[in-house]
Amino acid sequence: MSGFRRMAERWRGAGFATVLLVILIAVNLLLNPSRFHPSAWGALIGLAAPLIGAALASAPVILAGRGGIDISVGPLMGFVNAIVIQLLFLKLGISSPLVIVPAALLIGAIVGAANGFLATVVRIQPIVATLGTYLILTGMTLTILPAPIGPAPVWLKAMAGPWSALPLALIFLFWWPVRQTPYYDQLMAVGSDDRAAYTAGVPVTKVRFIAYVMTGILAACAGLMLTALIGSADPNIGPTYTL
Repeated sequence: MSGFRRMAERWRGAGFATVLLVILIAVNLLLNPSRFHPSAWGALIGLAAPLIGAALASAPVILAGRGGIDISVGPLMGFVNAIVIQLLFLKLGISSPLVIVPAALLIGAIVGAANGFLATVVRIQPIVATLGTYLILTGMTLTILPAPIGPAPVWLKAMAGPWSALPLALIFLFWWPVRQTPYYDQLMAVGSDDRAAYTAGVPVTKVRFIAYVMTGILAACAGLMLTALIGSADPNIGPTYTL
């Protein structure tokens, strides 16, 4: 009974978002019915995948509360795009997903840790800290990649279209276990009232730092999905996914 009550509370909390989603889908159906035809689902998912990834990446720091936001998600996606194509694939000749994927996730974790350090340890306002990261990543991307270049590895280009559902599913498989851990409860407690959470013994700084690291990792995933979509590298495309 308590489990049912908890599920009902979660649905009630998501009520506005659910209603808004239904309204937006109805409007899209009226404006462009062919978009939702089964034959177009693959292309629709492929086009939406990087945007969905960017939105999911933004979630952990927002859930952490106290003005938590990371506006460097878009530039981080573009930076991963440039590193994977220009540096790893074209310059070093590395095409194996066993190298490219871990390298991209490591870059995301490092950038996320840097943002987390600035926002939670140094205590710079998150929007200011991540704006600095935004500018640094944008400059580094343009330095590494002054102009668009390609192509992407064959396996990565294959992740576009219907197969883009695979990395989205992997993100879900990453997030679902997180929701089952005590950390998720701590994250929600910190986001709701960090002072009460601190009084209850929750390590507020650590919880928020981990949230920034998770955002960086998820943004790197979104960067790989972006690379799959365009099949090349573009130094100007990352910032378009900001917010």
